[in-house]
Amino acid sequence: MTRIYTKTGDAGETSLFGGRRVAKDNPRVEAYGAVDELNALLGVVVASLEDRALAERIGRVQQDLFVLGADLATPVEAIKASAWVPRVTSEDVARLERWIDEADGELPPMTALFCPEERRLLPGFTWRAPSAGGLSAGWCLSNGRSPSRPTSAFTSTGWAMRSSSGPGW
Repeated sequence: MTRIYTKTGDAGETSLFGGRRVAKDNPRVEAYGAVDELNALLGVVVASLEDRALAERIGRVQQDLFVLGADLATPVEAIKASAWVPRVTSEDVARLERWIDEADGELPPMTALFCPEERRLLPGFTWRAPSAGGLSAGWCLSNGRSPSRPTSAFTSTGWAMRSSSGPGW
Protein backbone atom coordinates (compact mmCIF):
# COMPACT_ATOMS: atom_id res chain seq x y z
CA MET A 1 0.00 0.00 0.00
CA THR A 2 1.69 3.16 -1.15
CA ARG A 3 -0.94 5.70 -0.06
CA ILE A 4 -3.81 5.86 2.41
CA TYR A 5 -6.50 6.49 -0.20
CA THR A 6 -7.35 4.50 -3.31
CA LYS A 7 -10.09 6.55 -5.05
CA THR A 8 -11.91 3.24 -5.66
CA GLY A 9 -14.65 3.96 -3.10
CA ASP A 10 -15.90 7.20 -4.56
CA ALA A 11 -19.05 5.55 -5.98
CA GLY A 12 -20.23 4.35 -2.55
CA GLU A 13 -18.54 0.95 -2.67
CA THR A 14 -15.47 -0.56 -1.08
CA SER A 15 -13.50 -3.77 -1.51
CA LEU A 16 -13.51 -6.60 0.95
CA PHE A 17 -10.31 -8.57 1.44
CA GLY A 18 -10.09 -10.77 -1.62
CA GLY A 19 -11.46 -8.09 -3.95
CA ARG A 20 -15.26 -8.39 -3.85
CA ARG A 21 -16.96 -4.97 -4.07
CA VAL A 22 -19.77 -4.14 -1.62
CA ALA A 23 -21.71 -1.02 -0.64
CA LYS A 24 -20.08 1.04 2.10
CA ASP A 25 -23.19 0.51 4.25
CA ASN A 26 -22.94 -3.29 3.93
CA PRO A 27 -23.37 -4.95 7.36
CA ARG A 28 -19.92 -6.54 7.06
CA VAL A 29 -18.28 -3.14 6.48
CA GLU A 30 -20.22 -1.66 9.39
CA ALA A 31 -19.12 -4.59 11.56
CA TYR A 32 -15.40 -4.25 10.93
CA GLY A 33 -15.76 -0.47 11.16
CA ALA A 34 -17.20 -0.79 14.69
CA VAL A 35 -14.36 -3.14 15.65
CA ASP A 36 -11.80 -0.69 14.20
CA GLU A 37 -13.43 2.15 16.15
CA LEU A 38 -13.12 0.22 19.42
CA ASN A 39 -9.51 -0.67 18.60
CA ALA A 40 -8.61 2.98 17.93
CA LEU A 41 -10.24 4.05 21.17
CA LEU A 42 -8.24 1.43 23.08
CA GLY A 43 -5.09 2.88 21.49
CA VAL A 44 -5.92 6.26 23.02
CA VAL A 45 -6.40 4.55 26.39
CA VAL A 46 -3.07 2.70 26.16
CA ALA A 47 -1.24 5.92 25.28
CA SER A 48 -2.48 7.55 28.48
CA LEU A 49 -2.01 4.64 30.90
CA GLU A 50 0.74 4.64 33.47
CA ASP A 51 0.19 0.96 34.36
CA ARG A 52 2.36 -0.89 31.82
CA ALA A 53 0.94 -4.33 32.68
CA LEU A 54 -2.60 -3.12 31.92
CA ALA A 55 -1.35 -1.39 28.77
CA GLU A 56 0.18 -4.69 27.61
CA ARG A 57 -3.08 -6.55 28.23
CA ILE A 58 -5.06 -3.95 26.32
CA GLY A 59 -2.44 -4.15 23.55
CA ARG A 60 -3.11 -7.89 23.31
CA VAL A 61 -6.84 -7.20 23.10
CA GLN A 62 -6.06 -4.77 20.26
CA GLN A 63 -4.19 -7.54 18.43
CA ASP A 64 -7.23 -9.79 18.81
CA LEU A 65 -9.45 -7.01 17.47
CA PHE A 66 -7.21 -6.68 14.39
CA VAL A 67 -7.64 -10.42 13.83
CA LEU A 68 -11.41 -10.11 14.24
CA GLY A 69 -11.52 -7.15 11.84
CA ALA A 70 -9.56 -9.11 9.22
CA ASP A 71 -11.93 -12.04 9.61
CA LEU A 72 -14.96 -9.77 9.19
CA ALA A 73 -13.40 -8.19 6.08
CA THR A 74 -12.70 -11.54 4.42
CA PRO A 75 -15.61 -13.35 2.72
CA VAL A 76 -15.44 -17.12 2.94
CA GLU A 77 -15.60 -17.32 -0.87
CA ALA A 78 -12.32 -15.37 -1.12
CA ILE A 79 -10.47 -18.68 -0.90
CA LYS A 80 -6.91 -17.41 -1.44
CA ALA A 81 -7.29 -14.53 1.03
CA SER A 82 -9.33 -16.60 3.49
CA ALA A 83 -6.67 -19.31 3.63
CA TRP A 84 -4.17 -17.15 5.49
CA VAL A 85 -6.37 -14.80 7.52
CA PRO A 86 -5.85 -15.56 11.21
CA ARG A 87 -8.86 -16.27 13.40
CA VAL A 88 -9.79 -15.46 16.98
CA THR A 89 -9.66 -18.81 18.76
CA SER A 90 -11.49 -20.21 21.76
CA GLU A 91 -8.17 -19.87 23.63
CA ASP A 92 -8.13 -16.13 22.86
CA VAL A 93 -11.68 -15.80 24.20
CA ALA A 94 -10.81 -17.82 27.34
CA ARG A 95 -7.77 -15.58 27.99
CA LEU A 96 -9.88 -12.43 27.70
CA GLU A 97 -12.56 -13.86 29.99
CA ARG A 98 -9.88 -14.83 32.54
CA TRP A 99 -8.48 -11.26 32.47
CA ILE A 100 -11.98 -9.83 32.93
CA ASP A 101 -12.63 -12.15 35.88
CA GLU A 102 -9.28 -11.19 37.46
CA ALA A 103 -9.98 -7.45 37.13
CA ASP A 104 -13.57 -7.86 38.28
CA GLY A 105 -12.36 -9.74 41.36
CA GLU A 106 -10.24 -6.73 42.38
CA LEU A 107 -13.05 -4.20 42.06
CA PRO A 108 -15.49 -3.27 44.80
CA PRO A 109 -19.13 -4.12 44.05
CA MET A 110 -20.62 -1.63 41.62
CA THR A 111 -23.47 0.24 43.29
CA ALA A 112 -23.93 3.11 40.84
CA LEU A 113 -22.88 4.38 37.45
CA PHE A 114 -19.99 6.84 37.50
CA CYS A 115 -18.65 9.66 35.41
CA PRO A 116 -15.19 9.03 33.94
CA GLU A 117 -13.04 11.24 36.09
CA GLU A 118 -10.09 10.40 38.30
CA ARG A 119 -11.05 7.25 40.22
CA ARG A 120 -9.12 4.84 42.37
CA LEU A 121 -10.65 1.57 41.21
CA LEU A 122 -7.91 -0.97 41.72
CA PRO A 123 -5.50 -1.12 44.64
CA GLY A 124 -2.55 1.13 43.84
CA PHE A 125 -3.94 2.16 40.47
CA THR A 126 -5.68 5.40 39.57
CA TRP A 127 -7.42 5.82 36.23
CA ARG A 128 -7.19 9.38 35.01
CA ALA A 129 -8.89 11.05 32.12
CA PRO A 130 -8.41 10.45 29.23
CA SER A 131 -7.78 6.78 30.10
CA ALA A 132 -10.85 6.63 32.37
CA GLY A 133 -12.97 8.38 29.76
CA GLY A 134 -11.55 6.18 27.03
CA LEU A 135 -12.27 3.01 28.98
CA SER A 136 -15.79 4.24 29.70
CA ALA A 137 -16.35 5.02 26.01
CA GLY A 138 -14.76 1.67 25.09
CA TRP A 139 -17.16 -0.10 27.43
CA CYS A 140 -20.12 1.62 25.76
CA LEU A 141 -18.84 0.82 22.28
CA SER A 142 -17.97 -2.80 23.07
CA ASN A 143 -21.43 -3.35 24.55
CA GLY A 144 -23.27 -1.44 21.84
CA ARG A 145 -22.23 -1.33 18.20
CA SER A 146 -19.31 -3.76 18.29
CA PRO A 147 -21.32 -6.88 19.21
CA SER A 148 -24.45 -5.94 17.28
CA ARG A 149 -22.76 -5.17 13.96
CA PRO A 150 -21.04 -8.57 13.53
CA THR A 151 -24.28 -10.28 14.53
CA SER A 152 -26.14 -8.26 11.93
CA ALA A 153 -23.49 -9.10 9.33
CA PHE A 154 -23.78 -12.80 10.12
CA THR A 155 -27.57 -12.92 10.02
CA SER A 156 -28.06 -10.69 6.97
CA THR A 157 -25.51 -12.49 4.81
CA GLY A 158 -25.92 -16.04 6.07
CA TRP A 159 -22.22 -15.94 6.91
CA ALA A 160 -20.92 -17.99 9.82
CA MET A 161 -17.59 -18.06 11.57
CA ARG A 162 -15.22 -20.28 9.61
CA SER A 163 -12.96 -21.49 12.36
CA SER A 164 -14.02 -24.64 14.15
CA SER A 165 -11.77 -23.58 17.05
CA GLY A 166 -13.31 -20.10 17.17
CA PRO A 167 -15.69 -18.80 19.77
CA GLY A 168 -18.74 -19.95 17.85
CA TRP A 169 -20.36 -16.66 16.93
